Amino acid sequence: MKKRILYFMSVLLVMLCIGCGETTIEMGEEVRDPFEEGNLYYTVYDTKEYTSLEEASIPVEKMIMPYNTYGIKQMWGEYTQISDYVGEDKMVKTPHHLMVLDIHIRNQDAIGMLRKNEFMINNICLYGEKTKTVYYPAYFTKAGEVDKEQVFHYELEQGQEEDIQLGYFVLEEDLEKVVGKINETKFKIYQ
Repeated sequence: MKKRILYFMSVLLVMLCIGCGETTIEMGEEVRDPFEEGNLYYTVYDTKEYTSLEEASIPVEKMIMPYNTYGIKQMWGEYTQISDYVGEDKMVKTPHHLMVLDIHIRNQDAIGMLRKNEFMINNICLYGEKTKTVYYPAYFTKAGEVDKEQVFHYELEQGQEEDIQLGYFVLEEDLEKVVGKINETKFKIYQ
């Protein structure tokens, strides 16, 4: 129960940070996670758009239900399960595309909130400036490896680095104007 409360608190924190005292960086610049004790850094170094899970080489079983906050009132409550986003043919359903971010994580000397080397990756979201929609991850390469219930948790020892991917279902109309957000720092998706 405590883990669920922590998860929802972190989601709420990200939502509250949208639009508040933020800085903007270019893709490829390193960002320190301010919520961890010590120094944990993320670098988004590439993005790709896909119209099918096959094209992205992602098995449908690895998809996670995103809790997107749609700015378009007509869409509220419309997307409640993965099959609302992906068809049986593994094609991403219109009006969404799958956007995958390649991210490098570097743990210089950070200590996790729950356990020493355990961290959460769900603080990286996308924001559609056109529709005012907040997009949360629907895919994480290491989902469930540390905790089956807390799929966005991962382990990374101090002094280690690794590359991961996060995937998001983004509305077509937001593709050209979507920005990334790591806590209070915005990063440009397109150069």
